Amino acid sequence: VCAGAGMASLFRELGADRIVTGGQTMNPSTEDILTEINRTPAETVFVLPNNKNIIMAAEQCIPLTESQKYGELEVAKIENMRIQAEQVAAGQRPTTADDAENGPEPCSAEPEKPFGAVAVCAGAGMASLFRELGADRIVTGGQTMNPSTEDILTEINRTPAETVFVLPNNKNIIMAAEQCIPLSEKNVVVIPTKTVPQGITALLSLDETATEEEITEGMAEAIASVHTALVTYAARDSDFDGHQIHAGEYLALLDGSLVGSYTNIDTLLDELSWSVDELAPAVISVYYGEDVHEEDADRAAAKLGACFPDAEISVVNGGQPVYYYMISIE
Repeated sequence: VCAGAGMASLFRELGADRIVTGGQTMNPSTEDILTEINRTPAETVFVLPNNKNIIMAAEQCIPLTESQKYGELEVAKIENMRIQAEQVAAGQRPTTADDAENGPEPCSAEPEKPFGAVAVCAGAGMASLFRELGADRIVTGGQTMNPSTEDILTEINRTPAETVFVLPNNKNIIMAAEQCIPLSEKNVVVIPTKTVPQGITALLSLDETATEEEITEGMAEAIASVHTALVTYAARDSDFDGHQIHAGEYLALLDGSLVGSYTNIDTLLDELSWSVDELAPAVISVYYGEDVHEEDADRAAAKLGACFPDAEISVVNGGQPVYYYMISIE
């Protein structure tokens, strides 16, 4: 399953017999996948959904292909009767296959306040921080694990507010968030935060006594003052903007641009400090990830603090995957 002529061509070159068009925001149906399975000239067919939201539709093809050994299927409906029985026992309407075809039935919370917020982030520490700052709902997601429009819409509808501000906190999630605007009965405002530090600053600026327009403008101004440094690692050899990167090296990025790759974290922090120096930081917040010990995070923050003695330094356990450090610079 893939989208785009180039991707389809590549999969064919690599040996795929059939292609099902689909991906993020345009999930193929079980029937679409089953059709291509049956057209594949092989006894055993391996299906690559390539999207977490398509896996179930692909798995539903397994009993259908088996049943076709005994005759031709005209209409197929797959329902979990055990779950239906539990729903009936709980006084709920049982979920049917028709619900899957028509999309999830919206469960919209009654408004209890004029404004609410939904934030996208990964890591228990980050989720806890956003809740402390006033986020009503959290959508788990981020780099390498983008949530679907449905995931975001579900949390928007569960937010007990008339207007819901959505903080995607990743440039690849902004579009999925914006697609929720016409799908919800609530008034949805997407603030185009591209990083988690931008999302934190935006949420801190939310003034519930202001108007929607004033809040939106205030958040836009707030995130414009935030620079984000990221420290991660190279999983394989690669080339980034002409820079040769080797597997296992530490990578430093500042506002999406590569600062460099290093074999030593102290050297990385020194070089990153040179890049940050021209920003004249007043506040530096270091969010450390799930693979970093608190003592190491404190040492990293102290090293940055030594370079910027006039800046206010804070260290927070974000618990985020992928990035050893997310550093907010204001």
